Amino acid sequence: MSLTHRSVVLFMSIFLGFGAGSASAESLGSFKDWSAQSFEMDGKSVCSLWSAPQVDEGKYKKRGEIFVWVTHRPTDQALNRVSFEMGYPIKAGSKLEVRIDEKSYTLLTYGSTAFNLENITDKKMIKAMRAAKEMEVLGVSKRGTKTRDVYSLFGFSAAHKAISKACNVRS
Repeated sequence: MSLTHRSVVLFMSIFLGFGAGSASAESLGSFKDWSAQSFEMDGKSVCSLWSAPQVDEGKYKKRGEIFVWVTHRPTDQALNRVSFEMGYPIKAGSKLEVRIDEKSYTLLTYGSTAFNLENITDKKMIKAMRAAKEMEVLGVSKRGTKTRDVYSLFGFSAAHKAISKACNVRS
């Protein structure tokens, strides 16, 4: 699965609610399997990191880009927001399951994305991601296709430190 910097910036622009042309991203670097960036939106700092899965499985013919990202928007008190883009419309009413080591997290879904409703769950996931080597994500498409994506967590801690420093957030 090819994940380009431009496509992630475009998708995040749409997801975060601003036009792709209204913010310019500054790369904070690549950290093994993760990339980080910062940008200003309406004069407010936004910092994010993302990665694509190392493994994406499922009996599908076509699937869009797949990735996970973590975002800090300190002015809005939105820190460590974990979100997933699944590359397909998620089955209505279903939830996304994320497994990190022995822990399992259930995320809400909307369209092709999944996220936590509670910030405390984001914090728990970040802590687990910093300590683990990989993360498994299980989803079901609108058509009922089951998917399994495996993300490497190598470089996650360094990328998280980079976005936290750029947005002046304690990590």
